[in-house]
Amino acid sequence: MNRIKSALFLDFDSLFGGLHLRDLQSAYAFAENSKEWLDALSTYRLPEGAQHRDLLIRRAYLNPYGVVKDKERGNSKGRILFLHYGPILIRSGFEVVNCFPLTKQQKNAADIRIVIDVLQSLNQTTLYVEFIIASSDSDFLPLLQCLRANGRRTMIISSGQTVRAYRNASNAFIDAADLADAISPQNEPPATDAPNKAQKAAEESPAKNETAPAAEPPVKPPATDVQSKVAETARELIANNENATSLSDISRELRNRFEQAIEQSPSKWFGHATLSKFLLQSFDDLEQSSNTLRIIGKNQNPKISAKDLPKTDSKSPVENLPEIVAQICQITDLPRLSTPLWAETLKMLAHYAKNHEHEFTLSECIIWVRDQLKEKEIPVGRNAIQHIIHWAKHGGVTLDTDPPPTADQIREAVIQNAIIRASETNMDLTPEGQKELRNWLQGKGNSS
Repeated sequence: MNRIKSALFLDFDSLFGGLHLRDLQSAYAFAENSKEWLDALSTYRLPEGAQHRDLLIRRAYLNPYGVVKDKERGNSKGRILFLHYGPILIRSGFEVVNCFPLTKQQKNAADIRIVIDVLQSLNQTTLYVEFIIASSDSDFLPLLQCLRANGRRTMIISSGQTVRAYRNASNAFIDAADLADAISPQNEPPATDAPNKAQKAAEESPAKNETAPAAEPPVKPPATDVQSKVAETARELIANNENATSLSDISRELRNRFEQAIEQSPSKWFGHATLSKFLLQSFDDLEQSSNTLRIIGKNQNPKISAKDLPKTDSKSPVENLPEIVAQICQITDLPRLSTPLWAETLKMLAHYAKNHEHEFTLSECIIWVRDQLKEKEIPVGRNAIQHIIHWAKHGGVTLDTDPPPTADQIREAVIQNAIIRASETNMDLTPEGQKELRNWLQGKGNSS
């Protein structure tokens, strides 16, 4: 069995705190069942050729005085101390490093400790092939670049907003939704369907002196849940990129997310041998709308753009973004959606916030909104919905408040967060630029 030697460095405060802001259910599952997601991580998103991940270093950095607020689960003051989770991490095989606060704002030196420990691990006798940084802090970007320069593979586990440069500096990226999947893994390869009686009969040799019946055209097998998820992700990757995307880029991203399922499916790519054939089979409409995929074998760097995807109606994926919006989308995770798509998605998010009858769950909300939009043939994917929720959260609006937020309030929070994110990346967003962004998201911009 090919095993990869890995070292895991967990910034508990950053990861748990970020998850707690987004999805309480996933946050507590992450903190209280660390053994489960560690076991899942041993076979989750493995690099090509590896069959198992040996987490030789499991180190968690925790501020014992760190707190989150929770009136139901917390103490008499409605708080949960991170100290509570130290013994759980230890029982799961973590070495826990207590990082006590150095300031009144509870700032600790966990990030510096992680950098020092990672660099020291580079010089140890054991050759660690992969370093996993579990933190939402993009300050680790220089560390990732250093590891890459030393020929090491890197993976990021993040529960918060991350800049694109931080994600692109790693070989693999796991976000909050992926963490939920890892906690309750459903990553087993899809089982191949046993041949039915008709197929068995067709495979048998015809009786002597008898003419074999004409073979019926093959029936397209139903897609598995994993296969459908891979196809949907591929569509989102194409639709959410303003410029054409090469097949190699799509392949690399899909393998980062679904490596095990793809490698262990029949003939890879779920019985289609190549990515291009898989996409053609998954998107029947591509054959009629474009010949891009059919000439793949003749090009060294074939590309697919959003225009190659079928347009369901005027609410189709974005084209002709205003320049300022395109720039923001390029340097951040702001979804590339047209004005009508924004309007419909925000309306559905507000509807869910107003009508759900139990504790808010991020994954349930995303799936419900996606399914409602799909019924209206509105092409907005799971990732875009998740990003909108997160952008609103960091703009000061959550979907679990009482009274629930309106679509306009969610939109305004996204706008405020966009302004903040632009300034953090040294982008000069002028008042005119802010107005153009606001017009776009409020339906006063180009809606083509």
